[in-house]
Amino acid sequence: MKKLINIFLVIFLFILSGRLLVCAENNAAKGVKRKFLVSAYYSPLPDQKYYFRGNFEAEKRLNGNGTNGADGTPVFVGMIAAPGNYAFGTKILIPGLGVGAVHDRGGAIIARDEFDRIDIWMGHGEEGLARALSWGMRVMEGVILDNSQSSINLTFNHIRPASISHLPVAFFYKPLQLNDQGVTVSKLQTSLKNLEFFHDEVSGFFGPKTQQALLDFQLVHKIISSPQSLGAGYFGPKTRQKIHQELIKKRQAEIKAAQIFTRLFPQGMEEGVTGFNVQRLQIILTDLGFFKGEINGVFEENTKQAVLQFQLAQKVIPSANYPGAGRFGPKTHKSLTKLLEKRRQKMLAFKPQKKVANFNLGSENKLTKENIITFHNNGKIKMKIFPANPDLEDRGKMVANLQKILVKMGFLPPKMQTGVFGSSTKKALIKFQLYEGIISSEHEIEAGVIGDKTKEVLGW
Repeated sequence: MKKLINIFLVIFLFILSGRLLVCAENNAAKGVKRKFLVSAYYSPLPDQKYYFRGNFEAEKRLNGNGTNGADGTPVFVGMIAAPGNYAFGTKILIPGLGVGAVHDRGGAIIARDEFDRIDIWMGHGEEGLARALSWGMRVMEGVILDNSQSSINLTFNHIRPASISHLPVAFFYKPLQLNDQGVTVSKLQTSLKNLEFFHDEVSGFFGPKTQQALLDFQLVHKIISSPQSLGAGYFGPKTRQKIHQELIKKRQAEIKAAQIFTRLFPQGMEEGVTGFNVQRLQIILTDLGFFKGEINGVFEENTKQAVLQFQLAQKVIPSANYPGAGRFGPKTHKSLTKLLEKRRQKMLAFKPQKKVANFNLGSENKLTKENIITFHNNGKIKMKIFPANPDLEDRGKMVANLQKILVKMGFLPPKMQTGVFGSSTKKALIKFQLYEGIISSEHEIEAGVIGDKTKEVLGW
């Protein structure tokens, strides 16, 4: 009997161990869950127009050479860079992407208590860059797979590439000096031309004119103190860095200007809509000569007809019976934005000659740095008086002139034209600044302040 019990016990333990083995195998196949900070990288190419860091060399330092992983495996769709505690070949299931394999490392790819940082390879060139920027960084729960039979099926084709036009145009790395020539010199000339220091044709030859343009840039930005300073007219690291910074600033300003109307002037307005945006549309159409009615912020029949006339004049629609006629939709919005941007560029390009005349202005209005006399082509002199920027409750000629303009443009009610710079005038000035793209938010320092940009737009 005792022997029989022992036999049954052995059989039971055998069955139990088998079940435990199957359970363990299933758990191994399912893998271990782990929280990850998932970022992305790509393989830069030398002929890209845009780079995240500005040039090919800097991009390689950020992303690596982009040809092989740390274990020598050529880059492929599904390659993952992971911390050193992950053996090469380890497979990880990433939600939304699929299964990838670890074949790369990275300086910022480290393990932490709360999560592990991993990097997903997103492709070559600008397409890979755009996809990597679109992915960004995401915290998610993945699965470390123990089953070596799991196939790599990671894909990123569904990731919509981000726009990279906001990045600076590809910059250059090599130092340059007089008599150098080649593509890098052409890039330097193009950059200096873009920054309005070089005014000749881009030739690819570093001649005296290119050297002078570079010298002017260095002096303006105080990279050197004089034309005799060490490095004058030489394109070295400091000058390269400063040009790069200025190109980025200009590019960001261009993008900001292009977004102003889209951000502050929504599309989709039609008959029956009311509000400030309708009022702004009426002001613009009045300025363009299409709207003759009262600026009241109501999209009624006369506003509809003004929009219709604009659409026909700009060939947004072929006839008055065309679908969308009289409605301020996407195409009309785009056409108006383009027209306003052209006018803005012309305005910025216009630089009137400003001189100080030697004559008596009287005891009350003495000629100071706040007074500017503009000589027009017809020889007439127009005097503009610029006292200190007005505070609340200030009054005077400039306040009266400002209010007159704001009333004419519809930002200030006529009854508020009091000659006193009150809160209503300040609010109207802020609306004007937003409309003209001088500021992008009422919280900016220049909001409600008559600074240089505001004076330039006012023609003061």
